[in-house]
Amino acid sequence: MTWIAIPEEKLKRYIEHILICNIMCDCGKLIIDCRAYPYAYDMENNDVIFASKCPECGNIIFTRE
Repeated sequence: MTWIAIPEEKLKRYIEHILICNIMCDCGKLIIDCRAYPYAYDMENNDVIFASKCPECGNIIFTRE
């Protein structure tokens, strides 16, 4: 898996919008209304990768568009 900087045309779509989602961390904490920020781009799958931080354990959680 190769992650690179987000291509400008994709970043323009996401930079003004913070993704709000519900997500389960590996620690078992369900995070309601979690904020996810554009982080990287997966060339192989043409996906933007988003990063969030678990308020319970502090781990970074990666999700896809």
